[in-house]
Amino acid sequence: MKNIIRIISLIFVVTAIGGCGKSQQHQKSTDFPKGMKTELTEQIKVNAEFQYPENCKNGKCAETQISGQTLWDKQEEIAQLLVQDGNITNEYIDDYGTVQYKIYEIAENNATLVISDDNLNYATAQASYINNVLFSDSHFDDYNGNKYQDKTDLPFMPQKEAWKNVSEVLDKLGVDVSDDVICYVMEHSIMSEEEKKAIARAEEEDTKIPTAKTQWTEDDDCYYFMTYTTWQDYPVLPPVMGEGFDENNVSVIYNKNGIQSLSINGYYPLELKNEVEVVSPEMVLKALEKYFGNIISDDIYEVQRISLCQKVVQVNPDKHSAEIEPVWECRVLVKNSDLPDSSYLQKIYFHAETLKVM
Repeated sequence: MKNIIRIISLIFVVTAIGGCGKSQQHQKSTDFPKGMKTELTEQIKVNAEFQYPENCKNGKCAETQISGQTLWDKQEEIAQLLVQDGNITNEYIDDYGTVQYKIYEIAENNATLVISDDNLNYATAQASYINNVLFSDSHFDDYNGNKYQDKTDLPFMPQKEAWKNVSEVLDKLGVDVSDDVICYVMEHSIMSEEEKKAIARAEEEDTKIPTAKTQWTEDDDCYYFMTYTTWQDYPVLPPVMGEGFDENNVSVIYNKNGIQSLSINGYYPLELKNEVEVVSPEMVLKALEKYFGNIISDDIYEVQRISLCQKVVQVNPDKHSAEIEPVWECRVLVKNSDLPDSSYLQKIYFHAETLKVM
C-alpha cells in the first residue's frame, strides 16, 4: 500500500510554540506512533504495527462522504467496458428485498454481469471452473492457496503485465485499490489435480459435486488477483466486515483472453468532507483492554495491527447512498486456552473519534 506507515517502532514528537508579550500560547503537536510492543494484561499482548496515511498528522484525519457516481449510476459505462463487443443478449432489473440489481446476460463466453449500488460481479463460464479449484481461506481444511504460489509468471504473460492490464480497467471504472495484491498463479496441471481432490472430497462428504472441466490445458492458465478498495491510502471497508469476511473485496481472474471474472463488493466513491480529530492508537489499546476485560475467558489475545480506515455504514438502497465513518480496525489473534494449537483472527472496529464499538 502506497505511503502507509508500516515500520514497527515508537516515536513521539512534541513541539512547543511560544508567543510574545504578557501571555504565551503553547500548542502540542504529537504524531501517532508507528507501532508498539507491550503487555496490557496477562491475557492481552501487544505486538502491533499502526497503519495510517502519511498525511494523517497531529491526530487529524479525513472524514469522507459519498461522491460522484456509484456503480449503479455507471451501468452502461461498465457494460461497454467489460463487454466490448456489445454482445448482450438480455438485460433486466431484479429486486431482492430493498436492493435493485441490473443483470446483463452475455452470449460470448456464457457470461453474466450483475451491478448494484456497491457491487459489481462479472463472470464467464470459465471463471466458475477456476473458482471450483481455489480454496483461499487458510482456516479450513480444504485450503490450497499455497499450491498456486510457487510460481511467479505464466507463459502467456508476466504477472506484472497482467496486473497492469487489470489496473487500467479498474482506473477506467474509477475504482482505487491497494498495491497490496495477493496473486494466485493458476497453472493448468495444478488446477487439474485440485479439481480431482475437490470431487473426491465432495463424494466422501456426500455434498454437491462441483461441475468438472475434466480436460485442463495451457489455455486455462490464469492469474487470480485479490486486493481491496482504498481512498487516498485509507483502506475502505465494505458494509459487512469482520469474522468470516475477507478484507479483500476486489478479485479478478485474468487469462490470455483478458478478464474472466471481476468482483467488486462494498464499493462507494468518496470525497473529503472534513478534517477531524481522531483518538490515538494508544487510546484504542485502552479500549481494547476494556473490551476484552468484559469477556469471561482464559483465551490469550495478541494485538497484531491497528489500521485507520474509512468504513461504509448506514447503507440506504432506496436513495442509492450510504454514510462513511473513520474507524480504527484492530486485528487480534485469539489463542484458544483449551486448544493451544488452535487460533483465529478477530477484527474489532472502533469509531476513530468517539471510540464507540462499531
